[in-house]
Amino acid sequence: MYPLNPIPINNNADILHARQTAKILANDMGLSELASAEVQLAVSEICTNAIKHAQDGIFEIQIKNNGKILEVKVGDKGQGIANISIAMENGFSSVKSSLGIGLDVAERSMDYFNIDSVPGQGTNITMHKYLPI
Repeated sequence: MYPLNPIPINNNADILHARQTAKILANDMGLSELASAEVQLAVSEICTNAIKHAQDGIFEIQIKNNGKILEVKVGDKGQGIANISIAMENGFSSVKSSLGIGLDVAERSMDYFNIDSVPGQGTNITMHKYLPI
């Protein structure tokens, strides 16, 4: 059953599909309601960014390490992030209509958060939520 097929992220319906998939897997591995909600929030924020700032977004999710780690990956073929440190600052956005809190919210919602980005080529974000001991 795991890993699941990648989900293309091109519109709001795709974000909803990714959120629902994350919720199901979080519940399957035994995460609490709060932890599941945090995963869903992070998935929403990162997938929304993929639509706002890029194209050809892909969402991947799987349970790893004998059911102890929920791994989420979101990649895109967008403009990339020139300065990740600045992009992670609360309130920074390259879009005027944005609050600029999405990356920070996603990072704080998850136990592990990593961004790999190459300007002009795209961005890949990997996030983990760990099952408590």
